[in-house]
Amino acid sequence: PNNPHVWTGTVTLTDAEAKFRADDAWTNNWGAKTYPSGYGVGNGDNIPVKAGTYAVRFNDATGEYQFMPVANAT
Repeated sequence: PNNPHVWTGTVTLTDAEAKFRADDAWTNNWGAKTYPSGYGVGNGDNIPVKAGTYAVRFNDATGEYQFMPVANAT
């Protein structure tokens, strides 16, 4: 909670691709080829994701991310 670089949230995804971005623009974005976790790099590849509801954690300083399935999500 005290780290301004760690972002968390819950998202529902379809089988597709995802990427992290800042400020509602693509100027600052992070991606990678690994799922459900990895290290995104600036202007990296889209992250292949599977359908489901996930708790997501992303660190914009290190690029580390995780997509963690939410049990019993609707």
